[in-house]
Amino acid sequence: MPLPLLAPGSVQSLSSNLKPATKNPHYTPLNNHNNSRRRYQAALASAARSTHPAKLLQQICPHLDKRQIGRIARNARRQSLYTFAVPATFVGDSVSSFMTLTPKVPGDFSLLGPCTHRVKSAQHLPFAQEALAYSRRQWSEGLIARNWKDVLVFRLLESGCGNNAPPVMTLTCAISRDYNSVLNDHRAGPASQLIDDCIVAVTADCAEAQELGVGFTHLYCSECGGGLRYGGWCEGCSASYMNIAVHLGVDNQTPLPKRVSDAAIAAGWLPKLDPELARTKERLQWEAAERGRTARFC
Repeated sequence: MPLPLLAPGSVQSLSSNLKPATKNPHYTPLNNHNNSRRRYQAALASAARSTHPAKLLQQICPHLDKRQIGRIARNARRQSLYTFAVPATFVGDSVSSFMTLTPKVPGDFSLLGPCTHRVKSAQHLPFAQEALAYSRRQWSEGLIARNWKDVLVFRLLESGCGNNAPPVMTLTCAISRDYNSVLNDHRAGPASQLIDDCIVAVTADCAEAQELGVGFTHLYCSECGGGLRYGGWCEGCSASYMNIAVHLGVDNQTPLPKRVSDAAIAAGWLPKLDPELARTKERLQWEAAERGRTARFC
């Protein structure tokens, strides 16, 4: 059923059991990083795409001196695979790394990465301590604590397209609860509210998402933020989609949590309908189900 054309916030809660959204004290909103961090993230992206990465080593290794950078270049050309650490820019107590790949034909090496590691598992990487010290010194105020349980990925798709089409936007968030426990906590409230309450960090930036890691991927409608259902339609506004694969988070009844939709809008997403309408519909459905569950036990 299509969403009703209601002004945001005009529908009142029908159940006194619905808990209001609470603010997670560990939540980190989508933030504006300082220029040095943005320049460094751009350098990491350029190095991963460059056909001559040796020229960019100095830009992606601000934590090293010329002698150490020369050592990386020599090892990269001598060894078929060589991995070295670079500073993380978003997650604290972590380091990122690049792997060099030397082609069989003599020439410049290529770079694979970056990948992010916990400090304890990265002690063997060359220059790991230098990378950790640099990120703490340069970006200590912007680094988030590694205190989450699961990572969720939200892909916004354009209506009429399938999951193979490039997403309009991809957002990644970390949550402080196990994702399965959130989905199974039916009596506590709508799923989007439960996810919203336990968000630790959310970002639309590819470099920051890479540091958060791989997570559960779900598909969403770019017109209203509603979840995409099996069969190729939006739970929120009934927009149609095609070629939706079941294993990519289809039959998703949960709309975008508020903090995720706010981050998407801040990053440039222009929904046709207020995302709050999809959450209102979810809330009404949850309240109806809750009354049914209560009636069965009376």
